[in-house]
Amino acid sequence: MLPIRRRGQTFAEVYNVHFNGAKHLSLTDLPLYSPFLTYLLQGGKADIDKYYCIESMNRLVLQFFDYTLKGLGDFSPIEMY
Repeated sequence: MLPIRRRGQTFAEVYNVHFNGAKHLSLTDLPLYSPFLTYLLQGGKADIDKYYCIESMNRLVLQFFDYTLKGLGDFSPIEMY
């Protein structure tokens, strides 16, 4: 993995994941509470299952914080969900 430079800082670890079929609002709670508003705001329905997307993202964030902040476990996400 190559280090990333931004504004004079070097970041040794960078993680990038992609949720196949997700749209921008798929990464929020809005599709769970207002599917119709989500449809209107993002110009259509996302192809990804809204529950799968939210649960996977929440699991990734928790694993990342456990690894980074608490030093627990391992964090090696796959690139595509």
